[in-house]
Amino acid sequence: MQPMKRFRGIVTELRKLVRYASSNYEIGRANPGTTLAFPIAWQYDNLEAITLGKESYIGPFSEIVVLAANRFTSVPGKLVIGDRAVVGAFCNLRAAGGSLVIGKHTMLAQGVSLIASGHSVRSGCIYRDEPWNEEKDGRLDWRQLLDWRWGQRPPWLLHW
Repeated sequence: MQPMKRFRGIVTELRKLVRYASSNYEIGRANPGTTLAFPIAWQYDNLEAITLGKESYIGPFSEIVVLAANRFTSVPGKLVIGDRAVVGAFCNLRAAGGSLVIGKHTMLAQGVSLIASGHSVRSGCIYRDEPWNEEKDGRLDWRQLLDWRWGQRPPWLLHW
């Protein structure tokens, strides 16, 4: 490998680490009492859309996207993590078009993905090209789960 290519690759990786560190610092400062492991890949457009509880923990190598404004939907994104909640390493949390609310004392294992919105799903259509479904905004009423019976359409699926 040529020395200049190698140097550019190293500079690119260092820039990423600096961006991760500055995001961790900014979010940690806005949410005192939270432990943020390093590195966490944050993508957000409004710091006020992120609320982290006291003594909560987010593990390393997690990727968290919180977009209050999104070109695909008018539903604002918001992330709320309760007091003493744990988000394990390598988790993927995406609140870009819906709210993610993780209650206090909740523990998410490593590698968990929570996505608060998504595309419409229709038979015979390419998923990537489908329009954004604003009904999929991360809200699920626990009473829907209690009323669900095997063989029925699950309440968490909007299109069966």
